[in-house]
Amino acid sequence: MSAHHVTESPLDTAETSFRLLTTGPGSLSLDCATLAPGLPRGPVGLLELRVLLTSRHVTDDARDAVWRELVARARQSRSTWTVAAVGMAIPALRAIVLSLTREMSCGDPVDIDIAILAGYLRALHRVDLDLPDVRPRMCEAARYAGEHALRYITAKAERQRPAGEPPPLPRPWFHPDLVLIDAAAEGVLSELDAELISLSRLEDVPLRTLRPVRKPRHRRDMTLDRRPVVAGNRTPDLPLAHCFIRRRG
Repeated sequence: MSAHHVTESPLDTAETSFRLLTTGPGSLSLDCATLAPGLPRGPVGLLELRVLLTSRHVTDDARDAVWRELVARARQSRSTWTVAAVGMAIPALRAIVLSLTREMSCGDPVDIDIAILAGYLRALHRVDLDLPDVRPRMCEAARYAGEHALRYITAKAERQRPAGEPPPLPRPWFHPDLVLIDAAAEGVLSELDAELISLSRLEDVPLRTLRPVRKPRHRRDMTLDRRPVVAGNRTPDLPLAHCFIRRRG
């Protein structure tokens, strides 16, 4: 995530695991036609679906339907589909990390990453699926966990700093996603627009061509150009532990 990270971010590890599950033959997909109207017919690969859910053509109800299915599968299968549910939220979780650590002057930002991921995983198994805004509520729980960890790290550094010593200055680091975060905060972009730009321009995920298909009585549906994203083989069942990293002793 940034040059001053001491260890690899668990979110980067989770993204790598997600891509192994969602590219190549046998990659994970969802049959969106059974979930909500306005989504493509037939199975849609999760890597494609992650981009599709940022489209303005997708309603909030359709997004919630997809996320209810992802959460339900994660609760039933605590490895493969948990990795999938984490991977689908990686852009939002990274934005939370960056917003909390941009002026962090002490401690390791990876600790914030770990707290955010842990908060998200707890919410994944506790969120009420009968209420709307499934993913936003899980991400809000992740943000709360990250804020709690940041307060703890800051307070600990304050206690350990010698009397009279000025507090350290924030680290001079930059990340292109910060521009998108600021633009969304100022209302220049919506959060979905910022996420789409991050995925397509910073994560090297090619945009899918969404084209309306006319149905009888002028009903419209959205279909996807099913070109492969990345060549590679799928690991059939990645354990949840692959999303975490061993901390240095």
